[in-house]
Amino acid sequence: MALLPIEPDNRLSLVAGDEAGIKRFGDGYKQRIKVGINTNPQKWNVSYETKRAKILHPTDPLQDPPDETIDTMTAFLDGLGGVTSFEWIPPGERLQRKFIVVGRYRKEYPYGAQGAGYKIQTLSFDIEEVFE
Repeated sequence: MALLPIEPDNRLSLVAGDEAGIKRFGDGYKQRIKVGINTNPQKWNVSYETKRAKILHPTDPLQDPPDETIDTMTAFLDGLGGVTSFEWIPPGERLQRKFIVVGRYRKEYPYGAQGAGYKIQTLSFDIEEVFE
């Protein structure tokens, strides 16, 4: 089982709540029932942000090495192929849970977000808890 290789930034958002089916009757009456056994899967939006050093002098030993966070996470997501689950411990919890990436990831290079010799990159994706 793969583990999330790098902890996400502090910009996480959780969507949680029971999934229920609603049956509507002709007289306006509605009946709600829980769908399935595991009715409260966690859904997270995960983000990473890095500042990449612009390569000014590739042979300068004093220049900061580039931050490889985005590259590492992109390779990890590509390796999952949209079908393989991975384990992660969400904030405030002690036990690992299984998740799968929902949809595609987003890699952004904000225009004009360069300054002081750095390029800013962000990577974000949605994950959903699975019960396998």
